[in-house]
Formats: sequence, structure tokens, C-alpha cells
Amino acid sequence: RLEDERRPGELDFDFTTILADNRVARRLLEAGLASLPCYLPVAELLTLTLSCSEPLWRNGHSTTFETSTARPHELGEIAELLDRTRSGLQLAPTWSRSELESPARSRGLIAERFIWAGKGEHRLGCAAVWDQSEFKQVVVRGYSRGLERWRGLLNALAPWTGSPKLPPAGSPLRLGYLSHVAVPAGDAEMLCALIAAARRRARRLGLDLLALGLDSRRPELAAVRRQFRCRETRSVVYLVSRRGMVVPEEAFDRDRFVHPEIALL
Repeated sequence: RLEDERRPGELDFDFTTILADNRVARRLLEAGLASLPCYLPVAELLTLTLSCSEPLWRNGHSTTFETSTARPHELGEIAELLDRTRSGLQLAPTWSRSELESPARSRGLIAERFIWAGKGEHRLGCAAVWDQSEFKQVVVRGYSRGLERWRGLLNALAPWTGSPKLPPAGSPLRLGYLSHVAVPAGDAEMLCALIAAARRRARRLGLDLLALGLDSRRPELAAVRRQFRCRETRSVVYLVSRRGMVVPEEAFDRDRFVHPEIALL
């Protein structure tokens, strides 16, 4: 029970996400039944699944930002940047240097998976490629009859289209997470520069896909959609309180963006 795990000083509610097209579950949970916890919908979260492949005909992405690989001694600076750029976001996890170094909190994530973005000597943003395949996988259970029939041809065309190859049924997707994203508010060019660098890094790690979670209202999304092939999945973000307690509206500022770390969900 979550209530039994709540520590002194923590808020009296939690948050969760439910797929937007799961209307049956959402209707039940939003009905306000006395036998269920209170579910208050507060925002929409968009999960972008990006192909790590680049079409052969494309020459990359132009940007004024430089990207580079982080080093272990820079994790403290990364933690400070995350804290500074996410201070205006809601539901964004906080990270200290010790947590970034922790094999429990940051399992499978090392300093060299972080990417800096900046200009000259100024480091202005960062992101990480988090490969969790050693302990968390998404397995393909099967394809529709039509897709299975054409899977071989689609895989042969993948280098030209930039699409990921479709693995056989029963195989895991080579999926990683674009996590720990820290960019100044509204800076679409920096976000796209980090995504481009992360895709290159992910390819070297053998990943086919990267997942990134963003508030569906973020203005940077328009630029991301123009520059990258991605599939979008919409989820509703809920604040959840224990039975008999109503989540107060003032507990959440609907004018601020949410930024849950989907790698931790």
C-alpha cells in the first residue's frame, strides 16, 4: 500500500498515467466512486517513440549547438542543471549527484550516456540515453497478418526510409529512453540538437528506438515533429489520493507543464 510507504513531509497524493484511449478505465476512475481513490486528471503526456535510424538520403540536422559526451566528474554539474531548468516544471523528479551515481536509483545509467549541449564553453542543456534492457524489456508478442506478410520487405527498405527494423515475434524491442532532458523553456533548437545526438549515441549502443515523454502543450513539439520520425502515444496524467480524500485543485498549477520521467514509470 502506497499510504504505508509515505514518508513524513510528503504530499498526501501521488500521480499516475493512463493511456488516453483506455476510456473504460478512465470513465470508471473519474466517476468519483466512494470505494475507489480519487483520480483527478490534470494534464496530457505525450510519449514520442523516435526511430534511431536516419534515412540514407538525409544529410543530418543543422544546428548552432555543439554536443559532447559527459564525464563522471561532471555529474554534479548535470544535477545542478537539471535542478535549475526543471524548477518551473511539475512532477519532474529531482536528482542529486549521489542519485545519478547510485546503482539503485540510476541502474544501467553511466556518466558517458549523458550528452551536453552548448555553445563554446557554455553548457546550456543535457540529456541521457538510458538503456534499461538488462532489467526492463518490451517484447513483441505478434503482428497483424498483413504486417507479418510484409515484414521482410519493410525491413529491407528500412535503411532508405529511416524506419526501425521489425524484430520477429517473441523478440524484445531494442528500446531506450531519452531521459534527464534539461533545456531552457521553449528552446526547440537545443532540444532537437540533443535528440539528434542521442539518436547517434543510441545507434552505437545497438538501440533501434528512443522514447521521450513531454507535456502535449510544449511548444517545442512542432519542431520535433518536423525534424524526426516518431510515433505518438497520449496518456492522461492523474493526481491520486487515498479513498475518502479529494485532491484539492490548488495542489496543481494547470498553467505549468508537467515532466514525469517516463523511464521511471
